[in-house]
Amino acid sequence: MKQKSSSRRTDRAFLCYLCGLLLFLIFFAIQVPYCHDEWAWGSQSGLETLSTFFQGYNGRYLGDLLSLAVTRSVWAKVLILAITTWGLVILMTGLVKKIPENRGTPLQIALLSTLLILGMPQPIFRQILGWVAAFVNFVPPVLLFLVYWQLVQNIFPEASPSYSRRLWIWMIPLGLCSQLFSEHNTIFHILFAAFVLIYTYFRRHRVYAVHLSYFFSCLAGAVIMFLNPAYTNALNHTDGYKNIELSAGAIPNLLKSGYHIVHTLYSTGYLPVLIAFTLLLLLILSHRRSFHNKVRLRIAAGIGLVEFMLFFVVEKFFPQALTALSERSHLLKLLLVCVSLFLFVACSLLTLWLCIPDTARRHRLMTLFLCAPALALPLVVANPIGARCFFAPYLLMAVFFLQLVFGAYSFSHIFTKSFTAVSSVLVLALLLYLGTVFFQIGTAWRRQISQIRQGVAQGASIIQLEYLPHWRFIWLTVPPSDSWMIHYKAFYQIPSEVQVVFVEPSSQA
Repeated sequence: MKQKSSSRRTDRAFLCYLCGLLLFLIFFAIQVPYCHDEWAWGSQSGLETLSTFFQGYNGRYLGDLLSLAVTRSVWAKVLILAITTWGLVILMTGLVKKIPENRGTPLQIALLSTLLILGMPQPIFRQILGWVAAFVNFVPPVLLFLVYWQLVQNIFPEASPSYSRRLWIWMIPLGLCSQLFSEHNTIFHILFAAFVLIYTYFRRHRVYAVHLSYFFSCLAGAVIMFLNPAYTNALNHTDGYKNIELSAGAIPNLLKSGYHIVHTLYSTGYLPVLIAFTLLLLLILSHRRSFHNKVRLRIAAGIGLVEFMLFFVVEKFFPQALTALSERSHLLKLLLVCVSLFLFVACSLLTLWLCIPDTARRHRLMTLFLCAPALALPLVVANPIGARCFFAPYLLMAVFFLQLVFGAYSFSHIFTKSFTAVSSVLVLALLLYLGTVFFQIGTAWRRQISQIRQGVAQGASIIQLEYLPHWRFIWLTVPPSDSWMIHYKAFYQIPSEVQVVFVEPSSQA
């Protein structure tokens, strides 16, 4: 009876937390201002793009339609941003909750998931949660992938996977929809769908209709996307914005892009260090009785993980050391970064192989860990790329971290009431901080709109607007060029002859 009562209290606390989180996310989404691309999407320019159904623009058909929706309805913006982010927390919680080795409660998993999502590195945060047009192109495909990942986690255990008879039908819209948002996600989904087919065939000696249906749906979705003329223009370097580098002469640029990607993927933010530290603890704590087995491999893995953490500390807190090294030999710095990150990946996989005795768990964790670099791989040939492109790799690293922490028997003793209390305090502090920051942003944005309406109504020739505060949390809210000023005026219905001037709040008359 005590266990049932405790379980009910835990479930109630989890549901209350989810409701409170949803209310916060709605409040948060209300404060997010329209930025950059949204001025074009929300004006006549967006309708002109729709009139050709985005031909020659891009093949992100569902993302483009959502961009039109969120810029024409504030409540569409609020609901899509809030519910999608909320859905990520729920999905990440469900993914960890359903693994057999899970030792955490749903509330504990949800709290840690919230910290990982809302505490993402600031460059990614700025271009995802601070830029709605990027959000609708880069977040939904990750959400849809996690739905498929939850369905196919059963391919790893010894028992053969089983699916309902008609589930393959639902894979058709899931596969198609996941492909029409952002290009590197589209390519990754095909690769992952192919991996699932190959893995299950070699392990089970059969092909499942669910996996086959998803693979062909992803393939069809990719064809629909890349048949758009925009990608032919990008290949020919005639697009004016996007470029795709596939020629042999582009090898130096490809190497430069590759360096930038691996550096960003594993050296930005705290998550890679948390993963390295957790794996190091796992290496030390697991199989203590048989520690002398494969001792040299364990030592090698430990040294590699420690080296990566030291490299991260040097880069973050003593950047002048690497700057001095770069001045002497840029190639040497490049090699140092790449070797360090290669050691991190290799030693992480080695640690999982050494410390996870169960084959199913080992394969699942290693697959999930490798999904992050696989997701970033297509970005090597793309130009330009921004921090928003790394949201999907970051989130899959977060899912890996959650499954590792809550599924490692060595850490099971930490999931007590104290863990819940500390996690709750950290989440509350983060929500209060973000809520304060974005309330100030939203208040200043609404003041801008009021100033615009007042100036237009009075027939003013010059409208002075204050810069929005906390610019590091949001994307561009000041037109960077004359062409973007035209879109800005069209979006806010400012007459073209009116001059718009942005000033510091302290200098506003």
